[in-house]
Amino acid sequence: MIDERRTVDALLTGVRHHNRAVIDHEMRRLSGRAPGLSQHQVAVIEAALDDLAERLILARMRTMPDQAERLARLFDVRS
Repeated sequence: MIDERRTVDALLTGVRHHNRAVIDHEMRRLSGRAPGLSQHQVAVIEAALDDLAERLILARMRTMPDQAERLARLFDVRS
């Protein structure tokens, strides 16, 4: 059980870091493509992306601890 929990924690941490890197990259692209956005607009978009990553990816992973090893391989996350 402890090993399973450790695997789930490592998976969530790894995917969270990956999500952050993707969001950061896309926010840089957006700032180049839409330089007229205000800081508030950028913050709203970034918060929405963070929320989507949390609800659509991370929250669902938490409900599948028995699949953690398989998901870790899928997302190339080392435990």
